[in-house]
Amino acid sequence: METKISVEVNVLFEKNKKYNFIFSFYETDGPLYRKIEDEFYIKNSLLGKVFEGRHFEMQILKPDVSKLVNSNKIHFHFSQKDGGTYICWTNQVKSLEEALKLAKFWSAGTTLTIEKDIDLLIIFQKELADINRTLETLEKEYDVVAEAVILKK
Repeated sequence: METKISVEVNVLFEKNKKYNFIFSFYETDGPLYRKIEDEFYIKNSLLGKVFEGRHFEMQILKPDVSKLVNSNKIHFHFSQKDGGTYICWTNQVKSLEEALKLAKFWSAGTTLTIEKDIDLLIIFQKELADINRTLETLEKEYDVVAEAVILKK
């Protein structure tokens, strides 16, 4: 089974510059319905296998990340299955709340990369791979704030 949810993330950089990101979240209940090929998860996840059960994949609709400045530091994956561009995340995302937080994290980090040429992974590793801590650091130290809104379920 697959459910599609439309999501918008708005990012404010240094209180005056706005960025807008649009996603389609795909919630699936097994590998058969996934949008990203199994090999991606097998090769890149810590478990080295495809996730069973509920999982969200976040397709990036806007902006076209391949055309962004510093796109070599922006973490996305081109699906070999459907040709879509997805947030590059190798852990299982089990809830809508996690998916929304991940979209905010990715959007805020991508904004920072565009504006300051800083790779989000450097901050994420510094914050011990904790999304909440990384979002706090992005807000406090870099003045990057992201808000997510569900457009359509």
